[in-house]
Amino acid sequence: MESYEVNARWDDETKVWIATSEDVPGLCCEAATLPELRETVAALAPGLLLLNGREVPAEGVPLDLAIEPDETGYLLSNPAMKERLLAAVSSGERMDWEEVRIRLGL
Repeated sequence: MESYEVNARWDDETKVWIATSEDVPGLCCEAATLPELRETVAALAPGLLLLNGREVPAEGVPLDLAIEPDETGYLLSNPAMKERLLAAVSSGERMDWEEVRIRLGL
C-alpha cells in the first residue's frame, strides 16, 4: 500500500508544528503538539486526496510523518525542557538526544 509523506517542522516564531505534503495536495495545517498534528493530518488527508481524484483505502490513509531535523526551537519552547537542557550544558552532562526525542514525542 502506498504511503503518503508529510513534512512536519517546528515554527519557533508562532510556536506551532506545521505540516505540508507534496503527496497530499492542499495539505497545510498546524498544531501545538506533534500528536495533535498527526491527528489533524489524519483527519484532513482522506478528504484532500478525494478532492484531488485519488482513491482512499477503506482502512485509512497510510501517512509517513517526516520531522525536519532542527528541533532546537521546539525543545527550548518547553520551559521545563529548556531548564533541563541549560542545566545539562552548564554541568557538562551528556544528553541522550534519542531519549529527549522519545519523551517529547518527536
